Amino acid sequence: KTRMPSSDGRILCFHGGRSKAALTRYQLRFVENEARRRGLRYEFVYVEGSLASMEANPEFEALGFKRPFYSHLNLVQGAEAERYERDALYGGEGRYYVDVPRAVAELRRRHFSSGPVAGVFGFSQGANV
Repeated sequence: KTRMPSSDGRILCFHGGRSKAALTRYQLRFVENEARRRGLRYEFVYVEGSLASMEANPEFEALGFKRPFYSHLNLVQGAEAERYERDALYGGEGRYYVDVPRAVAELRRRHFSSGPVAGVFGFSQGANV
């Protein structure tokens, strides 16, 4: 007798900068519900960034999400960004993501080493990851 898998696969969901996994879960709740309604058994994995920020995010706080918020990548801008232009990922409008190899290695270790991933979804900075 063939055993059916409990899941059609994992979908990793990355929030944007200064956000949090709980907010991404809230934003994707209709997608998750529609997948279940159609009989799909994807496991949605909401990935919390490893860099905490106590900086306010008024839009998210207005929805009831409280600090701390998190990022996946370090973001620098202004005069500080000029030091990184050659070794960083450009984030638009004079901003650069630094220490990208470390962040990607950490994400690979935490989320890709435990088996295949069926898909990836990312908001803003999460899409850059």
